[in-house]
Amino acid sequence: MSNNNFKTFFCVDGLACMVQKAYESNRGKGARAFIESKGNHVRRCQKDKRGISCRGAHCEEEFKLKQHIKKFNNFDYKKLNLGLYYEAIYQVLNENLGKVQDAELTKMLTRLKHLNFVELLQLWVKVCYWKSSEKKRGIKRNIKLWIDNPSKNIIEDHMWALERMTHMCSKHVEFEKKIGKGVTIRDTCLGGSNCKFGVHNIDELVNNSDLLTGVSDDTFTKEQYLQESNKIDLSIADLNSRIINMQSIINSNKKKDNKILKNKISKFNKIIFFKKRQKRHIPRTKHLTEGGLVPFSHFFKEKQKAVKEQQSKLDAAKNVSKKSRKIIKKPKF
Repeated sequence: MSNNNFKTFFCVDGLACMVQKAYESNRGKGARAFIESKGNHVRRCQKDKRGISCRGAHCEEEFKLKQHIKKFNNFDYKKLNLGLYYEAIYQVLNENLGKVQDAELTKMLTRLKHLNFVELLQLWVKVCYWKSSEKKRGIKRNIKLWIDNPSKNIIEDHMWALERMTHMCSKHVEFEKKIGKGVTIRDTCLGGSNCKFGVHNIDELVNNSDLLTGVSDDTFTKEQYLQESNKIDLSIADLNSRIINMQSIINSNKKKDNKILKNKISKFNKIIFFKKRQKRHIPRTKHLTEGGLVPFSHFFKEKQKAVKEQQSKLDAAKNVSKKSRKIIKKPKF
């Protein structure tokens, strides 16, 4: 039996089988999601088949979230001060202006003052990846980009978890476009819900408009989401109730052959399993303000207000200084 405790990515064969099964259920039996060739066949994982532990997950239920993503998903967003993170990221990027030897990144860094929180966060991650790629090439860059400062409630891992949720994984998006039109099993992204290059499902994607302004641009409303979610919950409750009744009949008639009822219970359990997965993937973006997050615009307005107040105090101090000056007349000779 394979150990599921550390399956933080998908097995390429396991994922291919999942995709193929879903594709056939939508397009009909025999529809092919992949082009197959030597070494690129859709098949059951050979390690799993032989009872050898496979490092990759073969279904969503085996897949395990990385700790920093899990912690962020369960975090109390009321405590997430975007203003503090903005200032910390802005500071490290500003300190490294001129040190980044990449034309595209350098151009983006020149616009630092004009970037909103999401753009700044994404730029910071890109610069971090650039530094990492330079290190792999044997080039050491004297660039300090860490922002972790728990004493000030700045947890860097939260930003790594959040940044990937602000956009889709480009490799997965490209795969979704070309599925059934010329992709192989090697074109899949195995990162799943741990993918560091972006999310794979709409329900994992943060609504950036909501994060920045508190106003959502999602066409799938909260009311629609709750309606769909409640509908699935009622269906699951009904199926569970029917399973309990059938199990009660089986327990009271142990001498009889209850094969038909047992098959029905098995079938209903599979439907419940599918519906729970369906609920997890209701196509609505994540709205962090619904979890208590104060949108970035609030901090931006507060900062502007503080700057104006400070400027007013300076202006007032200058006026007082001018009035208190003594006018000394030059003696006449």
